[in-house]
Amino acid sequence: MVNPTLLALWQMLPGTILYLPPAGTIGMDSVIYHQVDEGFRFFGHPVLILHADSATEIVDVVPVVTLRGSALDAARAAAGNHIWHEYILIHQAWNNDDFAAMESDPDVKAFQKVYLGRHSFRTREKHWVMPEVMFKIEATYLHGYPFEPANQRPQSLPNPRYYLSSQSLARMQSVAGYYHSHLPYTEPVSRLPLQEPPLVGHVYRLSEAGETKNVYLLQAQTYSPAEKPLGRPILVTHVDVLLGGVANDGPKTAVRGFLITDFSFGSIDRTIPRGGVNSERIRTQYLPIEGPHSELHDRLPAVTLARDSPRFRKAQYIHVLKLLRVEVNELKGLTAVGAPEVHFEEETVHALLEWHQALRMGPGTSFYHERRHVLEQQGLAGLLNVQVQGEAAQITLAHADIANSGPNIGRN
Repeated sequence: MVNPTLLALWQMLPGTILYLPPAGTIGMDSVIYHQVDEGFRFFGHPVLILHADSATEIVDVVPVVTLRGSALDAARAAAGNHIWHEYILIHQAWNNDDFAAMESDPDVKAFQKVYLGRHSFRTREKHWVMPEVMFKIEATYLHGYPFEPANQRPQSLPNPRYYLSSQSLARMQSVAGYYHSHLPYTEPVSRLPLQEPPLVGHVYRLSEAGETKNVYLLQAQTYSPAEKPLGRPILVTHVDVLLGGVANDGPKTAVRGFLITDFSFGSIDRTIPRGGVNSERIRTQYLPIEGPHSELHDRLPAVTLARDSPRFRKAQYIHVLKLLRVEVNELKGLTAVGAPEVHFEEETVHALLEWHQALRMGPGTSFYHERRHVLEQQGLAGLLNVQVQGEAAQITLAHADIANSGPNIGRN
């Protein structure tokens, strides 16, 4: 029989793929139940160890899954446009001949990949890692993988270790760590007025119907076919704005900001299909915010969150053309009181305003075309460095880290 101490040390090595048993076999005092309930769908699945604490014998893991049928078809179709990688393929090639043979595999072409260690065990089926779903579990509850029931398990050494290469492990740690640093924001129990003055780059929520007298917002709520602004998030771009005059009991303190929309939990392709009259011009007004299920479109970049910002739960788009003016007393908190607020770096806001100006100038101008080219090639960071001299644009690459703050998981 295998020495339990040696097996526990083997289990805890980061990069190892092990088996998370069904919920009924894990004690209710386990740390896992502080994060998920017994209905967690990844019980009974393999998991990848990312980090291990030898003092507590608690490990950080992410699920490893298999995909088949319509689920695989849908994941493969979306993989190329997803801003965050929902599934990352574990490439199981043995040697250069295997790499060459797999080049025509549609999954190898479609998905980002990580690679097994040189001496790792290989399985007969494909596996994908899900980096967004990271949780903790005591290593003693994990089993070797592939898992065999006790009555079928020979009284001998377990399977050889199934593990990632050191380079791929480092990349998975980076990707999962980045996603885990942007957990969903905390919903408030009730929508309360702001407790503090609004800040540039932060996201708040507009008043609901019946709470506002803003004529523009009421008209947009009635006539806009794609986005109803009331109750929606707004990204503040300017503070200490004055709104109204003496005739309207003003001026009143206001903010300017971009509306954020989810197209009623739809996608931009469904709401503004490609190929329609003026569809490309309209689609360029909406930039996706990074997060799970958010997708790139029309060669445009994603808008990255500030490093310590929580994220949205659903795909969201910033409507960059329209800059709203709203009284401060009409803003509500998006997140619970005292919880971290969704926010963007001020440099990102400045770049969005540059794209806003280009959209206002229109596709028929060199001002627009220069910035569209920069946006496609360098992302929002490039717009911070465009200086127009007559009809020419001078472009530099400073601040490129804003557009490329997400982790890279390319091939080893």
